Amino acid sequence: MSIPFPLPRSVAPTSNLYKFLSLFGLTLLVLSMVFMSIRVYDHNVLIREAYVEATISKEKLDQEAKESQRIKQQSAGAMAAVSTSGSPAATASTGSGDSDLAAATKRTTRMQELAQEAQELTLNTIRKKAELDSDEMIMKANFRDLTVLMISSGVLSLLGFWFWYHRLQRPQDRLLEAQVELRLRRLKEGTSRQASST
Repeated sequence: MSIPFPLPRSVAPTSNLYKFLSLFGLTLLVLSMVFMSIRVYDHNVLIREAYVEATISKEKLDQEAKESQRIKQQSAGAMAAVSTSGSPAATASTGSGDSDLAAATKRTTRMQELAQEAQELTLNTIRKKAELDSDEMIMKANFRDLTVLMISSGVLSLLGFWFWYHRLQRPQDRLLEAQVELRLRRLKEGTSRQASST
């Protein structure tokens, strides 16, 4: 049995401008959403890293403050021992003055090292905060740009689909319906002629 009318041939998806606009807008919309989600993930990773570094820095500063306090107490205790032991000549004759002086110098050097480490940790924390602030400003600009891109690509896609349907697809559907109706009418007329002739 043969079909009385030809079936429409398949058409490439971008065979007209409206289809291209709609598909291009849809593609841009999807890509901008993917890029935004990637950007949010990267920003969250950066925030987590900064939080971990800040926590570690705070713990190190607390440990260094405790050690510095301990060294200050030891130094104060050593100074009190030197002052109560009598004259410097007495401590020099026993030989403990040199060892006390070396220990005090060692403690002072360690306190200076701790102060320098604390300063470096503070500077690193400040740098990380500045990096986070900079990234946040860039992220806000990216969100603004991506929001504009998503809205414009959505509008572009909707306009493309609307024009595609109303200017191309509906007239083609009407034409096809008219052709089918005409062929069916001709087919009925042909069968009624054959029936009347027999």
